[in-house]
Amino acid sequence: MKNILYFLFGLVLVFACKPNSNSKNYETAEMLKNVAENIVLPNYTALETNTNTLNNTVQDLRFSPDAANLVAAQNAFLEAYKSWQKVSVFQFGPAADVALNTINIFPTDTTQIHSNIAASSYNLDAASNIDASGFPALDYLLFSGTESEILIRFSTAADSEYALAVSEQIKNKVSQVKSLWETSYKTTFLAATGNAVGSSLSELTNAMILNFEKNAREAKIGIPAGVRTLNQIVPDKVEAFYSKNSILLAKEHIAGFKELYEGKNGDSFKAILIAVDKETLANNMSSHILNIETSLNLLSDPFNEMLENDNTAALATYAEYQKLLPLLKVDMTAALGLLITYSDSDGD
Repeated sequence: MKNILYFLFGLVLVFACKPNSNSKNYETAEMLKNVAENIVLPNYTALETNTNTLNNTVQDLRFSPDAANLVAAQNAFLEAYKSWQKVSVFQFGPAADVALNTINIFPTDTTQIHSNIAASSYNLDAASNIDASGFPALDYLLFSGTESEILIRFSTAADSEYALAVSEQIKNKVSQVKSLWETSYKTTFLAATGNAVGSSLSELTNAMILNFEKNAREAKIGIPAGVRTLNQIVPDKVEAFYSKNSILLAKEHIAGFKELYEGKNGDSFKAILIAVDKETLANNMSSHILNIETSLNLLSDPFNEMLENDNTAALATYAEYQKLLPLLKVDMTAALGLLITYSDSDGD
């Protein structure tokens, strides 16, 4: 009798340790190759090109503050900011090493910006300047006020020097990250196959979901729409407050997110889900991404002014982001045997 009990106990242990029979092994090498070569590097190359152009136009505006140079700098700013949306998801590896995410901390601190300008001495890499630099600082410097007021600003040496310093910091950080991907990190990324913590798929997935949850759902839509303030709108917390391109940038971001999820000329998250017999989940996620795109099309810029009139459509858009989040964070990670490794304390 005792032997039978030991045998049954042994069977319990075996089945308790057995992987979920519904899961299947899958290869990540081809997906990582596609992501690196067809998504990450081309998007970093575009961002590098556009931030170099931005820096050149800000420099031209500094030395010749006229209407034509202002328009050129403003246009270059928008193109660079749109390019940023496509790489903001890749906050791991080189991007984490150089803290690339600090080039888009909004809303910007205009008081700190003016304090730095008045002091004529500042370290833009200091923690105290994290929200007085990057794209949001240039958004303020290039767009706040009338054309005449902006040109007067750039006719002032201290102001124009600060704008150029901000632009150069953006350019240099982007160039560092892109260079690291090209010279060494791509090899590291492609070699770390599998789905264990620390693998490239794990790093990519965690960065992707964190970016979607905190930087898109929350920062771009939820916070200014009043989700975290008992439905009291906070319109001055929108992205690109001064240039008034908040929704345009949100659309660029979800387009980049869709490209990463569905792939581009090769294997993708969606393809792997289908490979492990999760086609329904894979297609549901695509449908929810489309719903977000459709909902964003019902919002308009200036987003802060739209919110001041009515936040109903913005809350509906937030709800569409929210519907996708558990599919990403729970269902997809479970299907692929991945763990969420970033800290999450808001219960979402």
